Amino acid sequence: MERILVVRPDRLGDVVLSLPALTALKSQHPNAQITFAVQSWIAEGLESQLKGIEILKIPHGRREWRELIQSKHFDAAVVLQSKLGITLGIWRAGIPLRVGPVSKLHTWFLFNERIRQNRSRVEKHEAEYNLELMKPLGVEALEAILPKFTPSAEAKFSVNKWKENNDILSRYVVIHPGMGGSAENWPVAQYQKLVRDLTDVGVKVVLSYGGNELKLVNKIKGSTNAIIFGEQDPRSLSELGALFTGAQCVVAPSTGPLHWATLFGVPVVSFYPTIRVQSAKRWGPLVSLDKKTVFVPDVTCRAIYRCNGAKCPDYPCMQKIPAQPVLNAVIKYYEA
Repeated sequence: MERILVVRPDRLGDVVLSLPALTALKSQHPNAQITFAVQSWIAEGLESQLKGIEILKIPHGRREWRELIQSKHFDAAVVLQSKLGITLGIWRAGIPLRVGPVSKLHTWFLFNERIRQNRSRVEKHEAEYNLELMKPLGVEALEAILPKFTPSAEAKFSVNKWKENNDILSRYVVIHPGMGGSAENWPVAQYQKLVRDLTDVGVKVVLSYGGNELKLVNKIKGSTNAIIFGEQDPRSLSELGALFTGAQCVVAPSTGPLHWATLFGVPVVSFYPTIRVQSAKRWGPLVSLDKKTVFVPDVTCRAIYRCNGAKCPDYPCMQKIPAQPVLNAVIKYYEA
């Protein structure tokens, strides 16, 4: 096979946890042209980071998508998360080998190499599920290993200038409290306490955000001297990576920026629910134990997909994660 397409059309965290499968594929097929198709805003952060791998921006229209991949004459396509429009375009483009997980009805008809996975059982990490989909292409990697990213010179220059303008001359901690709602989060009041406690002991705190989360981070900042990254000028994914690189640690819930931070080798502190499909077992940060501290509420949860709300005797369980151990973990990384 000379030309292989890999597609991950969903969110940032999903894309990051697909990278071990992508790099394992490149190791198995070093002379193949491998193309990774993702959302356009994520593509910006990946360009120049993955050597020997082309980054392709997924267009909005189905016709544009089909024509784009048809023009590249792929021999094989691996779809790591199947959406009808994406998979239908691959089928219509006539790509000979079409690999993907079978769960939704259309996958039975549009893939010709089908991998049966029941990810809701959470028998392994998301990155391992992705690696499993590479087996039809001869990939037999046993361990999911993230690649290492380095900020671009442009991103470093931009962020260093921002830090200089905001009097951030040495150590700092980044807290990214927002998320897209794919998992339960730590309560806002706990983030507020953490920011107050850190700034009270002289730790420089930077708050980062994405999308429509600016109101949230302003609420968490309150009257403290924490600084909001990109408050007046929203920043790119590359710049966020550069900001993370200089931090002593990044604090975030189960969200894309948490996984983005791990690519740059930064220690992380995070919060996960015990709901089965939202758990750290499937979605936890893919770094060594010395570079992560993960907090979960001390409850027994029977929920599989989402929180049962007031029906659960432990609801809301995420507030059972106290601020003091989180503060201790952050201070440990800050002083290391």
